[in-house]
Amino acid sequence: AAPDQLSAANSAPPLAAGSFDLAFQLHESTIDNVAVRVLAGRTMTGKQIDQLLADAGRPRSSGTSSSAPLPADDTASEGASDAVEDAVDDEAFEIDFAKLRPIIFEARDQSLRVGIRGTRFKQGDRELERPIEITAQYRPVQMMNGVSYLERIGDVGVDFPGGRRLTISQVAIKRSIQKSFAARFPPTLLDQPLTIPQTIPIDSMRGRQLRPRSIDAQAGWFSVTAR
Repeated sequence: AAPDQLSAANSAPPLAAGSFDLAFQLHESTIDNVAVRVLAGRTMTGKQIDQLLADAGRPRSSGTSSSAPLPADDTASEGASDAVEDAVDDEAFEIDFAKLRPIIFEARDQSLRVGIRGTRFKQGDRELERPIEITAQYRPVQMMNGVSYLERIGDVGVDFPGGRRLTISQVAIKRSIQKSFAARFPPTLLDQPLTIPQTIPIDSMRGRQLRPRSIDAQAGWFSVTAR
């Protein structure tokens, strides 16, 4: 951590017992420090977020665009808002990232919570100017063959900190946000082999494919071993 950044207050936990060829341990503060420098206060579209995920090794989410407008009247019926959300759930959107902790990354009690913290969300002709958190929670799962992966717990969460009651239109766009981010927070993570780049200096490891053998999330540390 730089003088103005966060740092780990506790040492990394011991790695899981057993043999492995690769291990990494990542502290929450690493994500905070990088995200603040890169994303704090920045406005990004859904396509730009998909590109960011693709650059990090995730495939882009798929979907079709819709030009159907959202109703402008907050007094619309809840049934009407349901119809609107179905029409716009894949429509282009943009979000303003928060200046503080724009990316949520919490490794606690064998659960990994990841997400986005924003201050404004716009989709179609609807715009929300209020704090918003879009998150997904994952838990480690180990299969009978010893391979591990992360499984999402429940649906994508959309919360508006502050306690103010949502209007009907905000309820509609909340559901639309959940649908828009369902593919961006997939049901499973780390479920595909990890391919070692051909550029690393260790001849015996180049091009090898490894599978996670243990996944640990505790006290702010995310640890993975692979073989």
